Amino acid sequence: MTFAKAIYGKDHVLAKNLLGNTQSVEAIELEDLKKYYETYAPNFTSVEIVGAISKTEVVKAFDEIEKSWKTKELKIPTPEIPQAPQEPIVYFLDIPGAKQSQLRFGYIALAANDPDYLPAQIMNYRLGGGSFASQLTQILRETKGYTYGVRSRFEGSALPGPFMISSGVRSNVTAESTELIREIMSSYATEYNEDDLELSKGYFLKSGARGFETPGAKLNYLGEIATLNFEPDYIKKQQETMKTISLDQIKSLAKKYTDPNRLVYVIVGDAKTQLKKTKQLGLEVQLVNQNLEPQKPLKK
Repeated sequence: MTFAKAIYGKDHVLAKNLLGNTQSVEAIELEDLKKYYETYAPNFTSVEIVGAISKTEVVKAFDEIEKSWKTKELKIPTPEIPQAPQEPIVYFLDIPGAKQSQLRFGYIALAANDPDYLPAQIMNYRLGGGSFASQLTQILRETKGYTYGVRSRFEGSALPGPFMISSGVRSNVTAESTELIREIMSSYATEYNEDDLELSKGYFLKSGARGFETPGAKLNYLGEIATLNFEPDYIKKQQETMKTISLDQIKSLAKKYTDPNRLVYVIVGDAKTQLKKTKQLGLEVQLVNQNLEPQKPLKK
């Protein structure tokens, strides 16, 4: 929750918990629900269906709905997406006595329909998207034993979403984990090689081999066409990208999207034992509460 506020702004609509909070849920009245249903309109609706049913049957089933469900003039606001910060910053949220620190590092990156989205995912596979095939897991978990799990990912939708690194690490290696992640990211573009590329291509091409066998998978395919304005043959184009993407393209993407100096760093852990070491990383560090409000420095 703190990370969302840190990258979008604490009052931004995308920084709010979808489940609400105690105050907002308790305040809901019957009239609020009625007003919510007034926003449903056929001209803002898509229907995706997969099953043993014909188009004729589907169209016929919607005859009565079509007669009674009227279009509406509604304006759905599109939230403004803030720019990524020019300098890295660390927000430290204190949980006294915590034996583990939660790390969320990232910034607002790409929408899912951005031309760079799939290439960036391929690029990220060896960084932190490939589980045990990723450098973050191999070094932070397997070599150092700092964490049980760490991953990086792009979370775009129809709107630009974050590039994010997430992990829970032992409290006593909070600063060390942060520094190590920065080191891995700093050298990633330079050290990425043909073997990394072939491994990544193999994963993406083979993992889609059975990606459309179930009704649910086919429904997801239709949903992406509906919500992201993809062409029906977008899967073929994606496969071509997976086959032809080059080492130079990957290196260029890595330089663009995995620069540790573009990140917002959110650390939730024990400030008494970990804040001082975190400040020694050479980054701006702010002690804050969950709403990003500055907190008084700890007494020595």
